[in-house]
Amino acid sequence: MVGLMLDVGDGLALNIDKKIQIDFGGDEESFKLLFRFFEMCEECYYCPFCWDWCLKPEVFILSHFHEDHYKGLFFDVARSYFRSISQIYYPAIPVIDDEGTSQEFFKCLLSIMEYFIRYSLGKLNGFPAVDLITVFRIILGRSPKYSPLVRGMTIEINKRKFEVLWPPKEIKDEKVIGEVKRAINAFKNAMQRNSKLKEYFKKYNAILPKYISEKIDFDKHPGYIEKEELTIEEKEVSTTPAKRLEITPEIERANKLLRKAANRMSLVLRDMDNEILFMGDIENKETSIICEDLINKNLTKFEIIIPPHHGTHFSSKMERLSSYAILISCGAKLKRYIKPKLKDICKHVYSTYDFGNLYFSTMNGLICFSKVNYHRIFCRYKK
Repeated sequence: MVGLMLDVGDGLALNIDKKIQIDFGGDEESFKLLFRFFEMCEECYYCPFCWDWCLKPEVFILSHFHEDHYKGLFFDVARSYFRSISQIYYPAIPVIDDEGTSQEFFKCLLSIMEYFIRYSLGKLNGFPAVDLITVFRIILGRSPKYSPLVRGMTIEINKRKFEVLWPPKEIKDEKVIGEVKRAINAFKNAMQRNSKLKEYFKKYNAILPKYISEKIDFDKHPGYIEKEELTIEEKEVSTTPAKRLEITPEIERANKLLRKAANRMSLVLRDMDNEILFMGDIENKETSIICEDLINKNLTKFEIIIPPHHGTHFSSKMERLSSYAILISCGAKLKRYIKPKLKDICKHVYSTYDFGNLYFSTMNGLICFSKVNYHRIFCRYKK
């Protein structure tokens, strides 16, 4: 396995074997520098460590629908970087207690996301997965294949097999359900005093139910989005910043609770050779469940671990895991919250904040890291 964790600030963009891209989100300025960095490499001004920088991802995997993991799709660099994509994967939406609770939660979540976020999947068609496919359709000029992922599934990409460890089909844990319902109530309390939130909620209330209630056969990986939803008028995805809106304590609380609950449904993957464990943005409870399952199966040793939520979450169950290296994608904001205990379960911890782009290879039983900071390279090049 070879890989590149791109330095995109407080976000994540991870390439594996040049063909697989997991997430593509981060700071806009970082993506501008990243694009120039790729240009420089192609022009042979700088080609470090014998890495062939002609990355051509064929598969895109989105870990979850938070903007710091996908908003790079809206930047110019995506048009050239993703021109070879043929398959998209994204986390399935689990049933939370019952379908009614699931629908209410996602209506509230999408409403608060549109309120806060400049780049929000869900704005175009009313459902994040449809918008994700639409964005790639605009980039590619064609429709890629697509499939939701759920716990227990395995997917094979370029002869490499991955097991999906999270999210589950259903969430029945009373504590998590209680948290979801508190988030819903917090949103509805905030909505009563804000006409814009009411407008967004009304929009999603009209569109979302038909997607949530769609019955999906996960074993056969069918496309479940109606064809007509993919035939919207071809147009540029709007990246116009939202007007400055009122943020009351009630709105801030609703946003915090909804985002935390959404993290619980983040995608978690491991490759079947245990070279990499990707833990998405899951919370500690979900981390404990996954780690317990790995411990019971004696799957605790990995070459690389991408820890939960940019290294800012750590469950006691993680103490039973081990790896050669932990890779963390973060900027200045998240850097200060990285958990020191991560050092206890690996030989090395590398962050993009400290080292820039991180290249790794596990070929022939060896791992090599090339620390490339394109911010500095760009400055030197301009001189």
